[in-house]
Amino acid sequence: KMIESMAAATPVLASDLAVCREWVTDGEEGLLVPPGATREWALAMRRLLRDAELRARLGRAARRRAEACFAQPVVQHQLEERFLAAASGGTQ
Repeated sequence: KMIESMAAATPVLASDLAVCREWVTDGEEGLLVPPGATREWALAMRRLLRDAELRARLGRAARRRAEACFAQPVVQHQLEERFLAAASGGTQ
């Protein structure tokens, strides 16, 4: 869902977990909040709701990241490289 939101130019609000940090840089494509920190989640949501410029900036960056990293041609190329490496006995 994060990637779909990013592709739709929606800023991400997510838990600050390793898997989320692989896709989102806090303050660049979205906001990362400690898991279970309800006050911080509420503050981050309020910040996004009140700041249209921040939402737009994060959303644009999220869209750029989604296009650069997760678009179908990019993923297809990565898969082809891995299949070719596996077929030739190498690893990537």
